[in-house]
Amino acid sequence: MTGSDRGAATALAGLGRHLMTLRSLQWMVGESGDPYALLLRGDAGQVPVLRNRGPVWRSELGTWVITEVDLVARLLSDPRLGARHRGCSGPQVHPIQGGRWRRPSCHPLPLEGAALTLSGAEVSRVTHLAAAVSADGAVPTVGAATTDGAATTGGAATTDWAATAERVSAQHADRLTGASEVTVDGSTEVMAGFARPAAGQTLAVLLELPAALSEQLAEVGADLAPALDAGLSPLWLDTAARVVVAAPRIRRLVTDVVGSGAPGGGLIEELRGAARSTRLDVDDVGNAVASLAVAGVEMAVQTVGKTVARLLTTNTWSPELVEGAVEHTLRYDPPVRLVSLVAQEAVEVAGGQIGADDHVVLLVAEPEHRTASARASAPGSASGPPPLCLSGGPAVGLVAGFVRCQATAAIRVLATRFPEAVLAGDVVYRPLAPVTGGLLELPVILGRSAR
Repeated sequence: MTGSDRGAATALAGLGRHLMTLRSLQWMVGESGDPYALLLRGDAGQVPVLRNRGPVWRSELGTWVITEVDLVARLLSDPRLGARHRGCSGPQVHPIQGGRWRRPSCHPLPLEGAALTLSGAEVSRVTHLAAAVSADGAVPTVGAATTDGAATTGGAATTDWAATAERVSAQHADRLTGASEVTVDGSTEVMAGFARPAAGQTLAVLLELPAALSEQLAEVGADLAPALDAGLSPLWLDTAARVVVAAPRIRRLVTDVVGSGAPGGGLIEELRGAARSTRLDVDDVGNAVASLAVAGVEMAVQTVGKTVARLLTTNTWSPELVEGAVEHTLRYDPPVRLVSLVAQEAVEVAGGQIGADDHVVLLVAEPEHRTASARASAPGSASGPPPLCLSGGPAVGLVAGFVRCQATAAIRVLATRFPEAVLAGDVVYRPLAPVTGGLLELPVILGRSAR
C-alpha cells in the first residue's frame, strides 16, 4: 500500500467514525422520543410532529426547531442567522468535543464547494447578481438553444428558461419510449430516466456548456444528489465519501467554466456581465452557478417526482393542473423541508432564548390546514408570497426560478405526451433524507404516447 493509499484509508476510517458517532447520538436521543432526532434517523412521519411540539422548541440534540409559518418566513431573511459559524472561514464540520463525545448536530459533512454554506455576505451578492440578470429573478433571457439541445452563441435570437426547459424535457420524454428505458413489467423509472437528466441538461443548455463539460456536470451532480440531506444527516459511509469528493470537484469545474474568460453567450455570460456592471467578483458568479448545479437541479428533480406521484395517486393527471400541482408541492411537500442555520448572535424568538452559535432548524414545509386567507393565495397559483422553501436556505440567487420553471415544464411535457400514465408500484425513498424526503425511484407505466 502506497503512502497516498494509506492516507486515503485513514481519512475514510476517520469519516466513518465521525458519521457513526453522529448517528449514535441521534439514535440515543431518538429513543427518548425526540421528534427531531427521529426525523434525522429516517422517520419521515415526524415532520408534522415537529409542528405539534410547538412554534419554538429545543431538541435534546441542542438544535432549536422553529415551526410556525410566520416566524419561519421572517427568520429566513434575518441576518442574525446564517449557514456558517460566525468567524469560521474553514470547512464547516465539527470534531468530537470533550470526554462525552459531544458535537454539534449541524454540518455533518464539509459542503463548501457545493455552495450550500454560503456566508450572509455571499448570499447577498448572489442575490444581487440574480436581480441584475433578471428583474424578477426567475426567467432571464439567455442565448437561444437549437432543437437538439445544443446552445448557440451570439446572434440576436434569444429564448427564455421555460422554452428551454420544455424543449429539453420533450427530448428526454421521447427517449422514455425506447426499449432500454422500459423494465420487464412495462414500467419506466421516471426519476433517473427522465427528471434528473432533463434538469441537468436544461441547466447545461442555459449555461451553454460544451458536451464534455455537460457530461462532467451530470456525473458530479449525480454524486451530489444527497448533498442537501448531508447538511443535517450523517449519510452512509460510501454515499458520504462520494459527496465529500464531489463537493470540491464541482467547485473546480464551475471555477474553470466561469473563470475561463472564453467568449460566448448563455447564462454564464449574462452573469459575468452583471458582475462587471455591479462590481462583483467572479467568485460570486461561481457561487450562483454552483448553487444552480447542486441545489437547483436536486430541488427541481424532487419537485418533479413528488408532483408526478401526487397527480397520479389522486387521479388528477392533466397538463392543465400541472402549475397548481407544482405550487402545492412547493408549499406542502417541498423539495427542501428543513433549513439549517446558525445564530450569528444571541436571538430571542417567541420567548426562546437562542444563544450565539446555536444551531437552528426552520421547518419550511407549510401546514395544509392554513387559514382561509392564507390558503387563498397559496396553492394553485404562483401569486402571493412565495413558498417558504424558495424564500431562503439553499434557494439562493436564481435557484427558485429554475426549480419552478424546470419542474412545471417537465411535468407538463410528461402529462401531455403520456395522458394514460399510471403508477406501477411503490415509490422508493432514499434512507436518511430528512431535508428532501429523498424520492429515489418512481415506477410509472406510461401508456400510449399522444404523439
